[in-house]
Amino acid sequence: MRRHLSDNRFLKYLLNILVPVMVLTLVFFLLTSNTIVRLATNNMSRQSQDNAALVDNYMSDVVRSMEDVRGLCETNCSTDEEVKTFVRSTEHYGVYGGVYTGDNTGFYVGSTPWDIPDDYDPTTRPWYIDGKDSRDFVFGEPYLDASVSKVCVSVSARMDADDDDIVRVVAADIYLDYMDELAKSIVDSSDIEGALIVTKNGEMIVADSSGQCAGLAMSETSDFIREIQTEVLVKGSGQYKMKSDKNMYYIDIREVDTTGWYLIVFEKSQTILADLYEAELIMGFVAIVVTLTLIFVMRRYGREVSLVEQQANNAKTEFISRISHDIRTPIGQVLNLTCFAKQDKDDPVKLEEDLNRIDSSGRFLLSLINDVLDVSQIESGLMEIRPNVTTYKAYLDDIRNLMVPMCENKGLTCEIVEVEHPEDMPALLCDDVRLKQITLNLISNAVKYTPTGGKVSYISETKVLDDSHVEYGYSIQDTGVGMTRSFMNHMFEKFTRDTDNELRDSSQMSSGLGLYLVKNMIDLMGGTITYESEVGQGTRVSVRIPLEINTTDTQSDDTETAATNEDLVYSGRALLVDDNELNLEIAMRMIEDIGLEVDNACDGQDAVDKFSASDPGYYQIIFMDIQMPKLNGYEATRAIRALDRPDARSIPIVAMTADAFKDAMDASKASGMNGFITKPLDIDEICGALEKFGMAHKKD
Repeated sequence: MRRHLSDNRFLKYLLNILVPVMVLTLVFFLLTSNTIVRLATNNMSRQSQDNAALVDNYMSDVVRSMEDVRGLCETNCSTDEEVKTFVRSTEHYGVYGGVYTGDNTGFYVGSTPWDIPDDYDPTTRPWYIDGKDSRDFVFGEPYLDASVSKVCVSVSARMDADDDDIVRVVAADIYLDYMDELAKSIVDSSDIEGALIVTKNGEMIVADSSGQCAGLAMSETSDFIREIQTEVLVKGSGQYKMKSDKNMYYIDIREVDTTGWYLIVFEKSQTILADLYEAELIMGFVAIVVTLTLIFVMRRYGREVSLVEQQANNAKTEFISRISHDIRTPIGQVLNLTCFAKQDKDDPVKLEEDLNRIDSSGRFLLSLINDVLDVSQIESGLMEIRPNVTTYKAYLDDIRNLMVPMCENKGLTCEIVEVEHPEDMPALLCDDVRLKQITLNLISNAVKYTPTGGKVSYISETKVLDDSHVEYGYSIQDTGVGMTRSFMNHMFEKFTRDTDNELRDSSQMSSGLGLYLVKNMIDLMGGTITYESEVGQGTRVSVRIPLEINTTDTQSDDTETAATNEDLVYSGRALLVDDNELNLEIAMRMIEDIGLEVDNACDGQDAVDKFSASDPGYYQIIFMDIQMPKLNGYEATRAIRALDRPDARSIPIVAMTADAFKDAMDASKASGMNGFITKPLDIDEICGALEKFGMAHKKD
């Protein structure tokens, strides 16, 4: 009897707790149903916006790739035979099914094998008609390529021709597999019922796996899809409710800027409401039968499930999402800190701190972009090792000049251990730029992950093997946070970070590309890299690279101390060419600040006109942007070199461009340029160019 009464009390106590919880839960869901519906549609809108951005980025890359193809063809091909040879070699670009070009003389050539009919006239084809009047690349209507059973769209634009009577168009067939997979992934990874992409004319490009056919015109699709396509034509971008066949749908339409297409996602309102009602019933049931202990357990497991889902979502479109995040982080910091700097303009201490952080974020963003470019070169097989003559002393002096301030700024002890008798080390043949890039990356990691008060050591272990070879070796040792075993198993993979290391400062920015690049560059040099590390104890990394001894008479002179920028006076007049007003203002200020007089030109044709109108010798150097209207930098350089005046062939012309790829460097040299500087501009590079061309002398 006593046990029975005790059980009844427990049931009464349980009901007294759970019944109010159940009632409150039901009331809460009834009162907030509109909010939940709004949250669901907002989530659908965010997914649509993010995925429209992915499509836009992909098609922007296609346009940039085709601009590269057109630029190289215009730069390097002056005859039809050269055009044919070039077009047939463009398969390595890889973003399209085939590149082709044709003109109003009947000339046609493509990169893929095809038996061209005798009566084939390129001027009657849609790709030619779309592109013949535009230098901007134009996307055509989608169609189904029966030869490969893929949906394609043509992209075309006009090419410059030596003969004004010839209208030549370059085009490519773009397979839309990526967007087809994207549409499917939207449906597969969320509650979205359907997703599709249509042109601005309403024609289908791709659709999800719900059975709709991609590449069909409006008249060939289902009534429901035609109603959605009509909604696009009438209303454009936005979020709408649409009734079709007694069902109410939520539809989100997003325009893809590059192409003018629309990404559309839709979901039945009944699905959203069903999810709401189901949630109400579940919460009511939980309020009745589940104890507070089980609720606590469910919350804990819920956090674990959320983490797993988040990791699964992050794995999607890995490269794009990770790079996008890494780029947005410093950009956001720069924007926010710029606002802070404006607010702190009356507080010099805070203002300087804001500006220093802006500088740090900007430099990280630049290093990230450089890392991405290096990754692109490595994965495309275009990275080259370019040996030149250097000495052990010159290399070590550079390392010391960079390592010591890095350690001092963080309050670390810096130790550099040289080999015995460094003056006896022979001159070497090596790519000193890549060699220093490897070493500074490893030193930077050691400094970054060593707390204040710690120690970082560079220990030289270079030794002569024989009369012709040296094993260039060193170890970098620190007393920092160390690395976990799980990280060390994958440390040389892209985007790998030691997130399991609790001692690691999560505020430290890292692209996750540095060690990947280091390993690949060392492999290119035929070297090795090894690590020893314990969490909380520090890390030791050892590098060994075989190098050849220089046996020629050309050696670096380490006894002569190079003059710094502060030791030199710069003089002369420069012509600065850039179509971007802000870039022009920045460059003008930098060049004028070191003592030069500067005239500016807003495009390539303006530069040719101003140089032609000046007296011989009026300008001593030209800094030339590459991508400009009217005449690009290559064309303007060739036009200047062709002028009939004594300084046309001798005046230094230095490229100033954000295109840091080797193709751009080679194209600038081929056009007649004498130097190459990448943006963002570095004052040391500008000064180096001026010194190279005799526009600097030591102060008296």
